[in-house]
Amino acid sequence: MSARDPYSLLGLDSTAAPAQIRAAFRRMVRQRHPDTAEDATDDSALRDLIDAYRILIDPTTRARYDASREPISSSFQTGTPIVVRHTGAQPADTRATSQTCPGCLGRGVVQAMVGCPSCGGRGAVMSLDVGRVWSSRCRVCLGRGRLIQNGRCTVCGGTGAVASRPRF
Repeated sequence: MSARDPYSLLGLDSTAAPAQIRAAFRRMVRQRHPDTAEDATDDSALRDLIDAYRILIDPTTRARYDASREPISSSFQTGTPIVVRHTGAQPADTRATSQTCPGCLGRGVVQAMVGCPSCGGRGAVMSLDVGRVWSSRCRVCLGRGRLIQNGRCTVCGGTGAVASRPRF
């Protein structure tokens, strides 16, 4: 990075809040990024903006810079180097957004009514006792003949959300 003040690179004063730093950084990157800039810009100007942002957004590094007020050198750089890509076109927004699953309404579980396996869906169990056939209410389904069974939603796989198409 060149020996310039990060505050002046981003057009800020030394009392700027983190939200102001982010807004100024985004504005300056839009102006200088090779894919969005009107005129040809060099990569070093964009790298200087990124380095200035990294210094000012991190409270520890910002305090260290404010205490020394020395020109920024490579000793202040943090993180990994940034590679600037040149495509010549606007990048498409390919982020997938998620929506609530229409199959389970976001619960991840669906309920289904199934026939009772104990009584075969009749609600009563027949028993034979000394020549007589007795009928009694099924203890499993309580005479209803059906049970509510919970299962994982097959639409979303139990997550409750489905990915929508990316916006272009």
